[in-house]
Amino acid sequence: MEIIEFNEDIAGLQKLVIKMKEITAENVEDLTDGLKVLQKSRTYLTKKGKNLREESNEYSKMVIAKEKELLEIIRPEEERLQGIKLGIERNTRKAWLEDRKQKLISLDDGIEIDDDSLLDMDEKTFDLYGLKRQEDKEQKDWLSKNGFIDDGTFVVKTEGQKVSLYKLVNTYTK
Repeated sequence: MEIIEFNEDIAGLQKLVIKMKEITAENVEDLTDGLKVLQKSRTYLTKKGKNLREESNEYSKMVIAKEKELLEIIRPEEERLQGIKLGIERNTRKAWLEDRKQKLISLDDGIEIDDDSLLDMDEKTFDLYGLKRQEDKEQKDWLSKNGFIDDGTFVVKTEGQKVSLYKLVNTYTK
């Protein structure tokens, strides 16, 4: 994309710069006049740029409004088809439901989850959920095996008269 609105100014500005290079410190009047000419040129270019940007911004707003209008035409149908697709995926997951439930029961972590929540999980989400529960179970088993008492936030270990308190750090991130 090329900005052609300034093309006519380029040659004139280049000539102006060449002319200004002739000005030296010896002629203060030429120096003052030259600065005024350059300042007027800068002001002209800045105003022209600002006007062009305003036109561009207005056009951009019109494009966005048109885009939203056109998207609104297809939105309801896209949502309808997404609903159908989600229904099909949910029905497909029903075939996996018993297998998923058995995998979670085999963890023996005492956590129950309803069928709808399992059906809402795609394969990746279920795998991450299962791994998190497995990690939590392994951590709880390790703590218990090593004499720690877990209250969910801190673990306590007692050795004779000595009591140690540790803050649990959850490393799981979604």
